[in-house]
Amino acid sequence: MLLSIILLLPAPAALAQGAKRDQATFDSAVFLLSQSVRVQRDNSHTRLLSALRQLADPGLAPLFNHLIATEEPRLQIHGLLGLAEAHPQRKLDLVRLAQIDDETVQRLAVSAAMTFELLDIEQARQIVNWEDMSNDVKLVVAAKLVEQGAFDKLDILHEAAKSDRLAKQALANLLLLQLGHADAMAPLERILSSTAPDRDEAIVMLLQTAVSFEFDRIAPWALRLARDERADPDLALSALSVAMRFRERGAVELWRQQLQSTTDVARRARLALAALRISPWVDAGIFDALVGDADPYIAQLGKAGRAIAQGRDIVEPVITLVNMGQPVTNQWVLRYAKLYAAEDDAKEILRGLILAYDDGHPRLREQRLYAAVEATQVLFDRSPPAAALVIRPILENPKADNALVEGILLGLVRTNAPEPQRVIEGLSPFKTADARRLALLLRARHGEPLDDVQVDDLARMVRGGGVARESLRVQAAWVWLKLTGQTNNALAEARDG
Repeated sequence: MLLSIILLLPAPAALAQGAKRDQATFDSAVFLLSQSVRVQRDNSHTRLLSALRQLADPGLAPLFNHLIATEEPRLQIHGLLGLAEAHPQRKLDLVRLAQIDDETVQRLAVSAAMTFELLDIEQARQIVNWEDMSNDVKLVVAAKLVEQGAFDKLDILHEAAKSDRLAKQALANLLLLQLGHADAMAPLERILSSTAPDRDEAIVMLLQTAVSFEFDRIAPWALRLARDERADPDLALSALSVAMRFRERGAVELWRQQLQSTTDVARRARLALAALRISPWVDAGIFDALVGDADPYIAQLGKAGRAIAQGRDIVEPVITLVNMGQPVTNQWVLRYAKLYAAEDDAKEILRGLILAYDDGHPRLREQRLYAAVEATQVLFDRSPPAAALVIRPILENPKADNALVEGILLGLVRTNAPEPQRVIEGLSPFKTADARRLALLLRARHGEPLDDVQVDDLARMVRGGGVARESLRVQAAWVWLKLTGQTNNALAEARDG
């Protein structure tokens, strides 16, 4: 078997010689890489860099190091994150972080690294103990350490609480409050009556941070904001959700009052959706006010929320909700399946999101396709065997919708779980050119041997033959350059060009 694989692989020397003759493909690959390392007016550099980062390839380290060395903050952040994602242990390089002079870049990079789980507790401790690191960065990292009960550098918070910047002092006081410093509530209260132009922005940050890090002591403050009739309605509803999420006394009663006091269907739906979003953490009884609603969508939000809150018989009401075809709901369901659902429930819910593409109003088909792509990726990330059981029959079905087949293949291309190409082993060639290109990229990305025709097809993708997505082209370009032994030359030209 090993010998047959070796024989199928193209000889590196011969392939490199052929590539030298294929100057057009090399030039196209260099162009795509060069577009990624310079800020573009249409923001295409972000799409290209996100696609390259998704490869998590250590061979791209020279490109990411080049980005860090530029003077452009947006590129520096991509460089730091790209290096971390390509690291065998998926860790932010603190040495490179310290070499950046711009404190804003450091802060944003660390915040993003925490979001993508690229910064561990030990690294967080190093940052807060680093004498030369700015307090802005230390304050961001402090949130992670407070969450873990591992923060004791109160001087950082006390200094930040004196800042003229509203958001900075607000975050510092939030952390102090969570650590048991009750006197931090007074400055947070003053934010509610502030007329500063960035007041609402600071409040949104506080609410999001509280939910992300389970900072429950903000709940009384959130309820006071929810009761403020002068507050922006959306901001007040977000605050009410936080108060309910942390079971603040009186929060559920206020939610019920607001639900009962309006006959506006859109407002009632927003209140119902807010309850659904916190269903893993609230009592099931709050959904009794929804399940009998005359509006079928609101009633189904109640049924799904009640099942999640009870922790049993979840799949059927959630899938029924999915099949109602509301994009905002399905996006939340995707997040629930990814982060909170039990393993078996998640598999069935993600399967339902994929199969829901074929149902519903044609006007919303594009949103359902997006959900199917995301669900494929999440399902394969969570459980490759379960994903194969769902996906393979669709890919084998000659009557399957072409767009759904392409969407599933795109989801497989995006996953970083091992060996997604195994799902398409032994399948007949796909009907559409786009599906065949995605299958080729999937095989090439994961090291499957390619014959000369397939290498030529990959080169055609690099040159833009029938491929509209720049993100797929740049991934194809990198794989083709690796196959042909030209990565170093291409990176050098892209950086210098």
